[in-house]
Amino acid sequence: MIDLIEQFQTHFEERNFKQLTAIQEAVQKPLEEDKTVFGIAPTGSGKTLAFTWPLLPKVMKGQGTQILVLEPSQELALQTTRVMREWAALLGLKVHSATGGANLRRQTERLKKERPEVVVGTPGRILHLLDTRDLKLNNLATLVIDEADDLLRDDTQAVVEDIERATPLDTQLAFFSATQSTTLEQLDVLFGRDLVKIDVRAQDHSRGPVKHGLVVARTMSDKAVMLERLSQTKNFRALVFFTSIKTLHYTASRLRHDGISSATLGGRQRQTERETVMRQFRKHQVKLLLTT
Repeated sequence: MIDLIEQFQTHFEERNFKQLTAIQEAVQKPLEEDKTVFGIAPTGSGKTLAFTWPLLPKVMKGQGTQILVLEPSQELALQTTRVMREWAALLGLKVHSATGGANLRRQTERLKKERPEVVVGTPGRILHLLDTRDLKLNNLATLVIDEADDLLRDDTQAVVEDIERATPLDTQLAFFSATQSTTLEQLDVLFGRDLVKIDVRAQDHSRGPVKHGLVVARTMSDKAVMLERLSQTKNFRALVFFTSIKTLHYTASRLRHDGISSATLGGRQRQTERETVMRQFRKHQVKLLLTT
């Protein structure tokens, strides 16, 4: 049964959505009831909407930042911002992103001027904005730690914990991840909360069947040739990961020379360049997206 507020229900049908995914259905009630939730579901199963739909209706318009979402990367933060903004607009709510690599002064000016009810950001930038008091969490109701398996490890975990300590004591916590880890098994101890763990990996079939394949290509030249051949396949698109910048640059140069539709995504690119590349890939304007 689909149980969404009227504005969301109408838009849900306009988008031709048929039903909630397993994670969306399972976390809805606990999130609505302000419980601390740990949701585990496969990549691509609709986790962003899983917390967007139950959390946004609880927000009070014009009362400052009430939802803070942490993401491990600039791209994911912008993607989440885009998704949440679509549904928040139906309620007259504002969603802003605050990520590293973007113009800091512009971000602080927008936060002060527009006082968004929802902020989506990367841990480093969010902590900086808290330290400078440009982001205030006095009215925060929910902290969402998305991609928790990435955020709660190495140096990033300490930053996330610092951010959580800056939130009001009664702030609702929501963790989402595609995988389990030793750290995630101890969330109740780490954050001192009783939590509702919801793992739908076994019953989630939203992505359909997944096939795995292996093609042996021993040299950089062989790999570039194989990518060229694959790109000739009808409707082919691929995200291509490299272990080194050197190999990535060689392959990108080779593909450009041979007229293959491709683009690169790197940490040293400006935010506007990265956004352009992601937009081109989403709109099927490039076949191959090369990245580390």
